[in-house]
Amino acid sequence: MNQKILEKFLCDLPLGGIKYYESTDSTNDQALELFQEGSPDPFLVIANEQTKGRGRAGKTWFTPPDSALAFSLIIAPNKPTKQNHISRLTGLGAVAVCEGLNELFNLHGKIKWPNDVLLDGKKVCGVLTEGHWLGEEIQTVILGIGINVAPESIPDEDNVDYPATCIEYHLEKSVDRLQLLKEVLRQVFRWKDHLWRHEFISTWQKHLAFLGERVVISYEETNNRNVTLQNGEIMGLDGDGRLILQNQHGKEFLSLAGEIHLRPLIDK
Repeated sequence: MNQKILEKFLCDLPLGGIKYYESTDSTNDQALELFQEGSPDPFLVIANEQTKGRGRAGKTWFTPPDSALAFSLIIAPNKPTKQNHISRLTGLGAVAVCEGLNELFNLHGKIKWPNDVLLDGKKVCGVLTEGHWLGEEIQTVILGIGINVAPESIPDEDNVDYPATCIEYHLEKSVDRLQLLKEVLRQVFRWKDHLWRHEFISTWQKHLAFLGERVVISYEETNNRNVTLQNGEIMGLDGDGRLILQNQHGKEFLSLAGEIHLRPLIDK
């Protein structure tokens, strides 16, 4: 993988530009710098290795060389977007990965709300969406996606807070990372035009992990008040992509504010 190969292979996608790094600290950080320098939209930033890739809540995303996909897309919403719409943009990345895995490999990924994709209950992908604002509206979004492809991409158990896996374990064969990248990007551009339609939310919900099951959700809100919701049942998503949880108090609608941890109730 290099700059020229990427530009040739992805030439039929509606990209405004591509920047390839053999190694970088974080593709999201590089994307932010390029956005501030006036890069065209949409713009792809991709690295063969990330040394300080970022996940939600300050976590590090493990990306060794030649074994995973680590990329960020600078992408502007099609319409004015406010704070409460950020869930849809996070869902865009997760839906694109699920649809891409199904299209290429007939693998059925499930979205552990809000931003992880699972295969057989183990994490194979993480999505980090960062909005950059003009007043109360999002000016642009950096959509960061990390996908474990080969076994070398799976972090040690001591360095993860949820069991991890990779695509090649499930296929029992090697995977062309360029082919996977192109399909996920194709799905991003396909669904970007449908973010504000019921079709997108219903597709996101179709891929939702633990739908109709009881889970434990803990989260730390922006005021640092720790909250744990016990024995809640996932009912689906509302129109803004918030998770609907039925518990002893009735229905709770969970947004992306704060740090969120979701586990099936059977976990100890």
